[in-house]
Amino acid sequence: MLMKDQKIIIVGGGVSGLIAAIELELQGFAPTILEKNAEIGGRVRTDLYEHFPMDHGFQVLLSNYPSARHYLDFEELDMVSFRPGAVIHKGNKTSRFGDPLRDSSFTWSTLFSFAGSIGDKVRVYGLREALKKKSIDQIFKEEEMSTLDYLKKFGFSDQIIEHFFRPFFGGIFLEKDLRTSSRMFEFAFKLFSEGSALWPKQGIAAIPRQLRSRLKQTEVLLKHEVERVSDHKVILSNGNTMDFDALIWATPYPLPGNKKGGASDWNSCYNIYFKVEHTPADPIIHLVADKDAYLNNFHFINDLLPDNDHASVLSTTVVESKGYEGETLVDFVQQDLKKYAGIDHAVFLKMYPIPHALPVRTQLSNEPHPDAIQLEKGIFNCGDFLANPSINAAMNSGKKAAEYCIDFLKEMSVSA
Repeated sequence: MLMKDQKIIIVGGGVSGLIAAIELELQGFAPTILEKNAEIGGRVRTDLYEHFPMDHGFQVLLSNYPSARHYLDFEELDMVSFRPGAVIHKGNKTSRFGDPLRDSSFTWSTLFSFAGSIGDKVRVYGLREALKKKSIDQIFKEEEMSTLDYLKKFGFSDQIIEHFFRPFFGGIFLEKDLRTSSRMFEFAFKLFSEGSALWPKQGIAAIPRQLRSRLKQTEVLLKHEVERVSDHKVILSNGNTMDFDALIWATPYPLPGNKKGGASDWNSCYNIYFKVEHTPADPIIHLVADKDAYLNNFHFINDLLPDNDHASVLSTTVVESKGYEGETLVDFVQQDLKKYAGIDHAVFLKMYPIPHALPVRTQLSNEPHPDAIQLEKGIFNCGDFLANPSINAAMNSGKKAAEYCIDFLKEMSVSA
């Protein structure tokens, strides 16, 4: 018989750790979450400037993430959606390029866009239709190659790769060489083309806040940093210890002591916010296709929250800083904003250097491999880095870790 009073500790209050706690509660357990920061969310965080949410890194929630549909109340999150396309900036040229099948306003601009040839645009439609016929499980069983090789193999020209795919997916993958696995490209392209890119009006951190609100039996301890794990004890940085019967290591960093688990490599970015004068227009992402630009993409927050007619917070993303940082990088971005968006006065607000933005891995999967979940007897790993870099994968891994944890405790109960 399962002993529901067994002590379960979850280290890490990000999305995967919160999902693990939800699943454990559904089976009658009351776990404890230890989070080293002053708030839950992990890499999914938001600050506020006046009434404008400023996320730590540009993030969206894809409407047809299966796990997000299962765990989240989309209506309660009060989300807005980006248009299914982008404004592309190259030199002194600007073009709107998008999906006219879902938004007819893109029909003529896409047809005449410099983003690609007519043949490229036909191939985009062909890719869209081909991926509609593939399940997510099928996608993650396909042969892997780089996204760049995949695009070339599909027949796309250098023109559309440089003008659209590189800045758009470079901003998603946080690397402009498009080395990322073709499985991740197919997964992202399928979900973008079949659903919407959503953003909660309170910022992306509304997602972990909603998940935490579902926890009724879980104790969440903030500012509790784990220094090491040994002999079924967690030793905190303040010297205190906590016993456990099972532990879920829900962080992207190796388990201290034996260095098991964790992501070995990361893609990074800078997310820089400015205050600008801007009248609300389309809720759309802007892409910069010039290779020598520092800006990769930007969007105006009051295009999504159009309750201020004159001022907005502008979110910008730098994928390749070319070795610059601080005030120098801010200055280069301001120059790019003047060149590409005609913004003469962008008042710097906040810079988020994000060295650990997205985990890098090959052999991507939809769910983590069983061998990656168990780190030691009674210690289980979870996080998006075990499968693919997405909120969906983080949720999947949290669920799997909880299942393994429950099975372990069942075995312990039987043997006892």
